[in-house]
Amino acid sequence: MRRLLDKLGQADKDALSLVGKQVQIQGYVVRCEAAIGEGGYASIYRCRDERTGNIYALKHIRLGVDGMGAGGGGSDSIAEIQQE
Repeated sequence: MRRLLDKLGQADKDALSLVGKQVQIQGYVVRCEAAIGEGGYASIYRCRDERTGNIYALKHIRLGVDGMGAGGGGSDSIAEIQQE
């Protein structure tokens, strides 16, 4: 039973994964190659710039239904992250 529940949880996680997907962020287009870290509210991916081949780390923050993530601060938190 436990293995079945673990597989169900993994399926949900895989559906949200960015691995293998192309992501556009401002002027950059990157392809996520691998997940390199995960926490309660975010995942970190190794991504490659499609144009230059440069490798970057991408932090994907999962927001709740109300638009608030771990910091609990909606659009102000998003603006702070974009400045980083």
